[in-house]
Amino acid sequence: MAFIGVNETARKLTGAYVGVDGVARKVTKIYVGVDGVARLVWSFRDPSAFPTLLPRNEWAASHLGRLNYTTDITFLNSYVPTAGDGFRYVCAIDEGKTGSIKLYTVDDYTRHIYIVGNGSGGIYANPDSAFMFSGQGGGVNASISDFTNLRNINGLDLLDTSKVTSMARMFDGDQNLQKLNLTNFDTSNVTKMGAMFCNCSSLTSLDLRSFDTRKVTDMGLFFYNTTNLKTIIVSRSTFSTAQANTTGMFSGCGTYDITYV
Repeated sequence: MAFIGVNETARKLTGAYVGVDGVARKVTKIYVGVDGVARLVWSFRDPSAFPTLLPRNEWAASHLGRLNYTTDITFLNSYVPTAGDGFRYVCAIDEGKTGSIKLYTVDDYTRHIYIVGNGSGGIYANPDSAFMFSGQGGGVNASISDFTNLRNINGLDLLDTSKVTSMARMFDGDQNLQKLNLTNFDTSNVTKMGAMFCNCSSLTSLDLRSFDTRKVTDMGLFFYNTTNLKTIIVSRSTFSTAQANTTGMFSGCGTYDITYV
């Protein structure tokens, strides 16, 4: 619940739009002061300004032979360097390499990687997001190191997947990944999901209610060897496998039961 007061009585906000340069944009984050003064602090989501991430085999090459040290990946909307914060700029990883998406690390062994956007409120995942967080190498270039020790992926709500067509092996081999928040994933244009969660043996539950799989043609090995997976929740209206290859979809999975809601 948020209230705003500007030299007058604070008023309750039930929905807020703020005009910037004549364009009304929806407020997505509201914070209120706790010192008795109501304040509104907003951040905008402007999809027309979202930068697009390079395919994994291109940006991961910047860390050739080192990604196996990575335990955490964090997406940030923006970041302003400050002295002594420990961040080390690595390279631009947006399409065109303009710097609208920057890659940072916080130590010499890339244990924590930060993917930082341009402040527009989101980052477009590349249409080809195969192997994006995979612990099984880069796919295109077998010499690219992998995320075998990846434990956490933070800020996935900033990742806009509406343009993605391939999520094949996206998390394949992330054997130390214990949880995933995919509630913001838009999969309405995805056609390839083969082995997407293959070998994610530490996952115990997956909430896939946001997944629209009606265009997907390959879901083979989708849950392969997810040995500790016990709970799978999907949407009855959008999660479809009838049109897809499902060979080995549940092979080695900890459950064969899907909860439809």
